[in-house]
Amino acid sequence: YLAQLLESQTSRPLLVNCRHPVLDTVLNQKAYAAQEANIDFHCEVNDLSGVSLPDKDLAVVLGNLLDNALEACLQLSPGQVRWVRVKLLHSREDRQLFLSIENSSLPLEIKGDILPTTKADPTLHGYGLPNVFAILKKYHADWTMNYGEGAFLFALEWPEEPTS
Repeated sequence: YLAQLLESQTSRPLLVNCRHPVLDTVLNQKAYAAQEANIDFHCEVNDLSGVSLPDKDLAVVLGNLLDNALEACLQLSPGQVRWVRVKLLHSREDRQLFLSIENSSLPLEIKGDILPTTKADPTLHGYGLPNVFAILKKYHADWTMNYGEGAFLFALEWPEEPTS
């Protein structure tokens, strides 16, 4: 999956440049998808070249969370403003990654770590967030989800070293 993303990304100019090939690839691919769907996509990053988390884990977490944000925007009626705001910051001193993704959304009720699916066949969906949570639990990351005033927020602090 990563190789395919990296290959498809080389033909387009970068919209986001955080100096980390995998994160750049995922962010740019999702930014282009947002652009094509008329979703305002804003990204704030710092130099992420020092992030030492495994590429696969980074791609799964960021890719799934951004997919969910874009899908939530697409559920809004065409007249409603669709937007996604991403903050991805690395602290070299604390050796952790901070990520927040906020997006416009229809109202939803969060029950613990469960978000209700809006897909036609729920049995075929709903695997993205459990995969995200499994990875974050492995690193003892902290996360929160919140909905309010037409926006959904997922934020996390992800230590670079898994703890035993």
